[in-house]
Amino acid sequence: MTISLETKVPMLHEFHSYLYQPEWRYTESKEKDKQVLEDFPTISLEFRNLAEVYQDVITDVCRKMGVGMAEYLEKKVNSVQDWDKYCHYVAGLVGIGLSRLFSASELEDPIVGQDVELANSMGLFLQKTNIIRDYLQDQLEGREFWPREVWSRYAKKLSDLAKPENADMAVQCLNELITNALHHVPDVLKYLSRLKNQSVFNFCAIPQIYQKIPSTDPSSNKTQQIIASVRTMSLPSSTIVSRNHYSPIYLSCAMLLAALSWQYLSAMSKTSEEYIQASEN
Repeated sequence: MTISLETKVPMLHEFHSYLYQPEWRYTESKEKDKQVLEDFPTISLEFRNLAEVYQDVITDVCRKMGVGMAEYLEKKVNSVQDWDKYCHYVAGLVGIGLSRLFSASELEDPIVGQDVELANSMGLFLQKTNIIRDYLQDQLEGREFWPREVWSRYAKKLSDLAKPENADMAVQCLNELITNALHHVPDVLKYLSRLKNQSVFNFCAIPQIYQKIPSTDPSSNKTQQIIASVRTMSLPSSTIVSRNHYSPIYLSCAMLLAALSWQYLSAMSKTSEEYIQASEN
């Protein structure tokens, strides 16, 4: 983290208001996504060009997310309940906001935006798979998002699970976290079953199943073949016609993802990449 808490906490609390300040930008970040803050006037200009109904959704989600992220800058994820709450702030709110945009645009039925619990569960599933997968990277960068309530049953320190001699306990801990995440799958399927617009469906469904597969993965070729096969079989037999044509919803979606925070730009495209390899074992 390259921005001090003294600076970042109030910034997160006020982040939603910066969307209405044409000249606001922040140039002292050294994070990889710093361009978002440095070029924020471009983002805020596009935001202010949106219809008021979209602005209201984005501002509301930004405000709630900023408060939540500030809260977890100053405390750790201890209980499973904390884990759910953290994932709600950084991902569930994104799912809720996007769902409200889909409905506001009339690309989807009102129920998609109204069912907050279902949209939140979609976001929690994505974020939990990201957190589970990113264990080692987070450890190397000094971050911990696995709930202490779970990992403390298997190790004295979370970092101990990376040691070869603790492999059995690490797998048991991993299994418990994966089982927790899998409880969201019925909600994911129910949410996707409500979507009628093909572009919206693709936008929501692909992050749930697909992650860039590194060429260094020994099962990369086989995994790519399986995914290609699944995608081919899942194509509709006929074109799904949108009920109306509107300005591209992706502008609103991109605006939401960018404006919410610089820490979440790529989170929607992340899912677990170890599933195929695990199934082979």
